[in-house]
Amino acid sequence: MVQFDGVLKPLERLNAKLEGTVTLELDSDFNPSVASVDLRAGAGTLDAAPLFAEPVAFESASMRLSGDQLRDSVTVETFEVAIGPTKIVVTGSGQRIGAEWTTSLEAEMRDLPVNDIGKFWPSTVEPNARDWITENIRDGHIDMATLRVRAQVPEADPADFFVDDIGGEVRFRDATVHYLRPMEPVTNGAGVARVDARQVVVDVQNANLRGIVGESGRIVIDGLNGPSRGETIKIEATVAGPVRDALEVLDSEPLGFISGFGIDPKRTSGTQRTNVVFAFPL
Repeated sequence: MVQFDGVLKPLERLNAKLEGTVTLELDSDFNPSVASVDLRAGAGTLDAAPLFAEPVAFESASMRLSGDQLRDSVTVETFEVAIGPTKIVVTGSGQRIGAEWTTSLEAEMRDLPVNDIGKFWPSTVEPNARDWITENIRDGHIDMATLRVRAQVPEADPADFFVDDIGGEVRFRDATVHYLRPMEPVTNGAGVARVDARQVVVDVQNANLRGIVGESGRIVIDGLNGPSRGETIKIEATVAGPVRDALEVLDSEPLGFISGFGIDPKRTSGTQRTNVVFAFPL
């Protein structure tokens, strides 16, 4: 069975009672050529190093894996795990080329609190995008999050992996979004955050700020893969509500747009519907 180390070795990372089947296909010389694993597990832990420093506890898991000796490849047909109310499904494949594995994985998570996303997003995977999402989108609920990763993983030292490509999407609701600190955040926002190695794009609808309703808005953080402090932000929004509230927001730090024109927001009244666009370095 040593030929199928790529299929069976990951099972060493599971600390749980397993049940299921292992199926072998033999060649004409009765040597195993293809192996398939179909297993289920109850509560236990998963050693997910180097992505996570501590073992990940789960309530249940199931997996279907296969390996092909001739192609020197492994396929994750499905790996499903339940962690509290959150369900995670992973699919992917890997092929050994020399001393490295070329891997491609896709993960889908459903039903998790916004504040828990950092628990499921490894700190070493696109840390700039991770930091912005986890620090600036808070509270609320995530209905679904997806992640796709393509990476090169040295067989001798998996911790020294290199990410070739990454992309993800987070669909959230009832969230607080800090679009430009130290300004007041918008609340009760619903939207989609999309991330890749270069930028974070957040589309928000029906968010509230004081008496203002953000009918739609887009936040783009660009330059995440560039030099430190080289990021830029662009904010586009359509907002409606009291004129006073809008002017007070525009006059708050770090903007300070209104007082310089001799206007006192407290002395204004009426309603407005405005399209606004800001763009500047972070």
